[in-house]
Amino acid sequence: MSIYLIEILPVFLLWQLRKYKVKSIKNTSNGKVFYLCCCFLIFGMTMALRKYTVGTDAATYYRMYQNIAQASSLTQALKVSQIPSAIVYVGMHYCITRIVYFPQLGMFVNSLVIAVGFFEFIKRKSKDYCLSCVLFIGLTLFYESMNGTRQFMAISLAINAFAILEKDRKNYKGWLLFVLAIGIHNTIITFALSYLGVVIAKRCKNIRKIHFISTLVSVCGAMLFTAGVQIIVRIFPYYEMYVNGKNPAQVFASSGKGRIAILYLILFVVLTAASLLVGKKSKPDGMEAYHFGCTFCLVMGMIFSKNVLMSRILWPFLTLLVVYLPNLLKQCLNIKNRRLLYGISLCLPLAYSMLHLIEDKSGIVPYIPFWQK
Repeated sequence: MSIYLIEILPVFLLWQLRKYKVKSIKNTSNGKVFYLCCCFLIFGMTMALRKYTVGTDAATYYRMYQNIAQASSLTQALKVSQIPSAIVYVGMHYCITRIVYFPQLGMFVNSLVIAVGFFEFIKRKSKDYCLSCVLFIGLTLFYESMNGTRQFMAISLAINAFAILEKDRKNYKGWLLFVLAIGIHNTIITFALSYLGVVIAKRCKNIRKIHFISTLVSVCGAMLFTAGVQIIVRIFPYYEMYVNGKNPAQVFASSGKGRIAILYLILFVVLTAASLLVGKKSKPDGMEAYHFGCTFCLVMGMIFSKNVLMSRILWPFLTLLVVYLPNLLKQCLNIKNRRLLYGISLCLPLAYSMLHLIEDKSGIVPYIPFWQK
């Protein structure tokens, strides 16, 4: 577990790099971007160099990569992978294994997609790289990425797609990224709900109204979700196994301790307070479209806090907080209140992530490099 604790130090210590300019042969880079690059280089290498036993689902994907490598065609690769809907994921690894085969290469490629995707998203949208990196760790996204690897690959593409489409819904690059994300993990299609944030932001004049409407829609959504699942089960009886206890992944079962509700509750209070402290006519640097996704995540997370499956579905929405919360806090008018909210946003997630590590929720403790037997 020590490696994860040590990794937190560079996030704070390397922040001094923001003061400097980094010169290369072609151009001069911002010190903040170099800082972010260093952080995600550390995160990415930690993910890439781990043994297949590090991460609850890591062994499954490791064996899947080996099966894909032995397949004689893409059709057979889709069959042996047992995830025919993930045609992009299987196709990518099938092409790689046609060129070169190295057992650890699959882990490396998966980690590269996640690290580059999150790096690009934070670089593009965050105004506080340090707090964003802390939230990436503190909200356990870094740790869970070594557990639900394929889902996080899809998330890394989908969040960048959203960053493009919320500005221009006709941009083909954004749609291409989202389609590729669905081809990696089809549950990412639920993230399309985040586009409601764009609609709400256009109709409301300030953050306070956006927050109120987002909360109201999220609560109503939680009630409609329960009814909607029952309707879907009646129309498609196949999915009844997800509500009748026959499948380990149950939509309404209390499969967790629900402690994450405390984290979500306090973050919701922080989000609410920050929304009230922002000037009535102020908007956080054009990021208001992200507010609904964050609110939806926190409200649904509290209501379904004991359900592990729902927590996994909410991961892409939780990712929006990594960039939106730091930006919103910077818009708070009262400096003392801003510092208080900043301190809570910094310390609470880190404390929660330490508990997450101690209980080894993601199956990543102890950390073992791939070359160690």
